[in-house]
Amino acid sequence: MGKNGEGMIKVLIVDDETTTRNGLKKHIHWGTLGIERIEDAGNAAEALEKLESLRPDIIISDICMPGMNGIALCREIKNSLPDCQIIFLSGYSDKEYLKGAIELEAVDYIEKPINIREVEAALTKAAGRYEDLRQRKHNEERLDRTLSENRNLKTQKLIHQLIQPAARREDMAEVLAQQDIFKDKEYFTVILFKIKCRNENQSVTIERASLAIQPWFEGNDYIGGVINARHLIFIAASREGSRSGLRSALYRKLKLKVEREGLKDYAIYCVIGHMTRGIDNISASYQSAIVGLQRLFFSGYNHVEYLEEETEERVVFDEKLYADFERSITEYSQAEAENCVKRLYQEMKPHRLVMVSNVKGAYFRFLYALFREAVVVDNGNDWQENEMISFIWDRLSSFDTLSDCQRYLEHELEDYFINARELAKTNKSIMDAKRCIQELYGDPGLSLNDIAERVYLSPTYLSGLFKKKVGITIGQYIAEVRVDKARELLKDRRLKLYDIAVQVGYSDANYFTKIFKKVLGITPSEYREKYNT
Repeated sequence: MGKNGEGMIKVLIVDDETTTRNGLKKHIHWGTLGIERIEDAGNAAEALEKLESLRPDIIISDICMPGMNGIALCREIKNSLPDCQIIFLSGYSDKEYLKGAIELEAVDYIEKPINIREVEAALTKAAGRYEDLRQRKHNEERLDRTLSENRNLKTQKLIHQLIQPAARREDMAEVLAQQDIFKDKEYFTVILFKIKCRNENQSVTIERASLAIQPWFEGNDYIGGVINARHLIFIAASREGSRSGLRSALYRKLKLKVEREGLKDYAIYCVIGHMTRGIDNISASYQSAIVGLQRLFFSGYNHVEYLEEETEERVVFDEKLYADFERSITEYSQAEAENCVKRLYQEMKPHRLVMVSNVKGAYFRFLYALFREAVVVDNGNDWQENEMISFIWDRLSSFDTLSDCQRYLEHELEDYFINARELAKTNKSIMDAKRCIQELYGDPGLSLNDIAERVYLSPTYLSGLFKKKVGITIGQYIAEVRVDKARELLKDRRLKLYDIAVQVGYSDANYFTKIFKKVLGITPSEYREKYNT
């Protein structure tokens, strides 16, 4: 039985007979059933006292007890622990008690004198039902989180695409249509917010600030989201003919909101970037807003900055250089990748009048490609894309010079190739361990130490590495291999179950049956009848 969210399965025995409670605790094979914690109570009142601290997963309760009977007790328990599974004990049959047990969806109704095997069978069923309920709820919660994260991630990705210097409407037409955004819009402006929590100990987040600020843009066609732990971005759009009106209207509205009303938990600095025409020029508005953020040093928080149009040098990014860099890291060509990074620095260094954010944007593209490929190479890495984007921008935002950006990119590139080489060694160790298990699965004494010795790793390191890379423990993998081999042997009806168990490494046929059922959900005999008819 698997673990639940709070540890192994917990059981509370409720019976006014001390002999019954002690007998159950002594004679049931709790460990084999996967049950770690067992407590008991002599009556309903004592059981309710233990309820909050223990929070049992399974109740074994006598029905007839002094005071509150078992049916009434379990009705009350179900109010606070609806997933708790119930097994009733009774000295005699009674239709009313049976009716109550049915209403509470009891796992079983066992008559006294108690048969230990019956109780163990009921416990196995109860634990399985509890695990099913827990897993179903976990899956539902994970689905809800995934859907919410996916929506946020799609928005984050779209914003990231729109602020890139190479953004083109035709490349994003489908995405824009799916999100029903910017239809027939031609003019765009980027608004950036820098957020500071007024009380660092207060439990407030950038996401809460984003939700509070979004209503300020009602009436506008916009898309907005979180850049990192301190910054929000909004892109607003208007049709042709209202170019000057959009920025002016936003300035008036945001000035009122930021400078007069504000937010209770936050200090805010807001900058409205230049108005640009066409999706392919949104990056220019974004870059101007980035420059405007630097003015916070002079103006302070709770202020809105409205940038005037300025002429400046623009960097025409070499797309071939970027493509060469992407190819070199996917093909693990370190020398070529290092050469691309040197060429990037040489191209950026001569520019003196370009905005710093434009240069950092070029470094962002290289770092983003590098980090994204690192996640692909290390398939155990669960770094989310929005986290990656925020991390890279945070790092670049902290650098004051082009040399700082260059050194950081060079450092990350060197780490990438070091990790790639280490991962190649790691993957070989995992493959060797799997091959060893495939060869020795029939040995009942096969152990982690044996496998570790053959692949030249310590048992502790191999155990952790295998779990991280394969997703299951070595013990689970051995069981799966043995069960898989047993499935083939079960096709031969001349072989007895005991013989099959021995051939796949189990000297105890009952234990083999238990492992087989744990892996496939049915016993070997059931499998043979179901699939070999």
